[in-house]
Amino acid sequence: MPIKYVTGESFVEHNMKLFAVLYLRSAIVPFAGEIRDYEVAKEVDPSDSGAFGECHKGQLWGAYPVALKCLRTKTSKPNSEKYFLREVHVWKRLRHRYILPLIGICTLADGITYMISPWMQHGNIMSYLENYQDVDRVQLLAQAAAGLEYLHAGSVVHGDVRGPNILISESGDACVADFGLSMLGEQTQPEYSLSSSFHKAGNVRWMALELLVVEGSVRVTNTDVFSFGRLILEVLSGEKPFPNLGRHQVVFAIVRGDTPERPTDERAIARGFDDNMWALVRDCCHVEPDLRPTMSAVLSRLRAARMTLGSPSS
Repeated sequence: MPIKYVTGESFVEHNMKLFAVLYLRSAIVPFAGEIRDYEVAKEVDPSDSGAFGECHKGQLWGAYPVALKCLRTKTSKPNSEKYFLREVHVWKRLRHRYILPLIGICTLADGITYMISPWMQHGNIMSYLENYQDVDRVQLLAQAAAGLEYLHAGSVVHGDVRGPNILISESGDACVADFGLSMLGEQTQPEYSLSSSFHKAGNVRWMALELLVVEGSVRVTNTDVFSFGRLILEVLSGEKPFPNLGRHQVVFAIVRGDTPERPTDERAIARGFDDNMWALVRDCCHVEPDLRPTMSAVLSRLRAARMTLGSPSS
């Protein structure tokens, strides 16, 4: 049988199709490094915008849905490229079932460099729960906790744990995402983020007290734990912390030592918000950082809570 050679443009298209088939069938997304512009197609309008960044939907290799994340060029600050590369440096080394993977980076014809990750069609955990109200919320929290436990074991601090940064995969699993405020263990000072900012409206609701009032405080693992306590409250109640207060009111409330009220409605209780879960929230959000549990301890308690609810451990 004669050998069939694939050359030129057809060779590129052929390889792109093979890559797409492998990725779609295996669901394994290795870090590809720098991706060439012809391998990616980007939609014109952004699907989401943050304080400094934009996220576009696109296709990789003609078949694989991806998110393309970049700086919003009109609002980019000095040294923003440095922080972009820092986020890539942190993100590319992360490989875990409950961590959104970074596929690679790509500079398109518009001259903008994008970080490329799998497209999460269900969006973030809170929008997902609006559409699927009966899913096991404690399981999703346990999955997010497992992702954060992995980060902390690798000396990575996330820095912005909250509902919008927990995405839901096609299979319905929680994936920790958005590493714009993340830091490696050797970093000692908080830095400007390309994708998120503690000055962005809303983030303060999940922020540890010491980051607000103690000069020189830095993000560390126990500030992530504090934020995760607020995430538990958010997921099981269906509302962001301090839902009836504006951002500046929230700041004053936190500085006064106020804490969000415990949800007591039947829906929250049915979702798993019992005395033990409230105790976990309070422990995570303890005013003394050193008295907060580790993410490993938080994960163990969430798994125990799932057993109490009659769900198998994940």
